[in-house]
Amino acid sequence: MKTFTIFSFKQIKTIENAFLKEFEKNEKNPDFVVVVGGDGTLLQAEKEYPGIPKLCIRKNAKRCEFHKEKDLEKIIHKIKEKNFKIKTIEKLMVRLNNKIMDFAMNDVYIHHIPQKAVRFSFRCVDKKQSLEIRELIGDGLIVSTAHGSKAYFFSITGFSFENGFGLSFNNIHKIKISPLLLSKEFEVWVKLIRENGHLICDNRVVARVKKGDEIKIEPTNKKAKIILVV
Repeated sequence: MKTFTIFSFKQIKTIENAFLKEFEKNEKNPDFVVVVGGDGTLLQAEKEYPGIPKLCIRKNAKRCEFHKEKDLEKIIHKIKEKNFKIKTIEKLMVRLNNKIMDFAMNDVYIHHIPQKAVRFSFRCVDKKQSLEIRELIGDGLIVSTAHGSKAYFFSITGFSFENGFGLSFNNIHKIKISPLLLSKEFEVWVKLIRENGHLICDNRVVARVKKGDEIKIEPTNKKAKIILVV
């Protein structure tokens, strides 16, 4: 790896200067992206630089994907010496009325607009299971990657998972449906029957959805890549 760029929502000149001692800066087509910040910064960096390896740095790193800022000199040396691993992360693709809208590293969810529940039909086909419900009323549903399962998915279900994908309904009226753990080969279809909602990918509203709209969520062969210094 010879070139890098920095992605952050704050001033990080000290970190940038440290990398400039060993690597050349290239904002358009870098070999890797230095992400300085937390989960939200990482998601936005993946949106801006999809598929390019991300080196995540945080002052108080707790997860294995994030490296501690105080170890910066050691991190740079190990990357220069190619002493690192690349972790690949599965992503989701979402279509609205057969048009590709976005790709998600964490999750895709269909969310009601406050004060009004959405009414929708649902169908899921997985190689191990299938489920179809003609009408549901509630706050919506979420499909999550394993990487994203510690975020909004966890707040709804109370658990996370390490492999595959997960699906959960959010505050459905009159019926209780347990979350589904899905394989890497599934398709989910949702059609709005009544009221409007938002289609959200990795915390970004990508579309306002309305009655008659059809949404399809499925895995994609596109991957996010995280650099893990060993």
